Amino acid sequence: MPHLPNDRRRCGAWVRLAGVDDDVIAAARSWLEECRHKREELGAEAGRWTDVGRKAFDAIELEILDAERKLARVSGQQYAVVLDLDIVWDAGAPMPFVVGDGGRAAVVFYLQTVDSGWVGVIEFDGVYEIRFGGLNDEAIEGHPLAGNGLVAYAAHEVINSQWIAEAERRNSVHPRHVGGWHTRMKHYVLCFHDETLECLASGLRTRRMNCGYRDAIHAVTTSLFGRPSR
Repeated sequence: MPHLPNDRRRCGAWVRLAGVDDDVIAAARSWLEECRHKREELGAEAGRWTDVGRKAFDAIELEILDAERKLARVSGQQYAVVLDLDIVWDAGAPMPFVVGDGGRAAVVFYLQTVDSGWVGVIEFDGVYEIRFGGLNDEAIEGHPLAGNGLVAYAAHEVINSQWIAEAERRNSVHPRHVGGWHTRMKHYVLCFHDETLECLASGLRTRRMNCGYRDAIHAVTTSLFGRPSR
């Protein structure tokens, strides 16, 4: 599927060029509206706070996310897909600490459980650009990907990323520029309690560390900058 130009006003032109049927978009939009209506009905019911009610509400929340992503995909917009990293940071106080330079980066954080280590680490390979700070969990609805699959306290990959498209456009003035960045680069979004981390990189890996927070930061920094940049 072609990637959407950075200007969303050109979305209609993209849809026509890509041959996307208007009926497909209308059906996806209708499904999303139906799911949101179901959520409103469940939210108004007193039984929402029972075990059965909570399960039903959680199920419709997942269905809404699926509907958001489908509508974005068929419309040619960017959307976020949750990654299963087999590592989960603490929702309340993960204390993310980022280290990096122009081509390497890692984030250290407290894990949700300590069964297999106190501290978690995500290392990014082939880093092109990184952003850290900004929106917390109470302001996540202000993120550009809100309503397009973004979930609080989760790790994501952004499909059809506008950030990648913009980075490629900026770099196109380079005399040896090679296009096709969406096939070689990934846009990651990690939503922590008080911060959001976004990174353009070629990949990532995770690990757990059985040590204190400060010791983990020291070990990761030493390891990261003790090897050549990728």
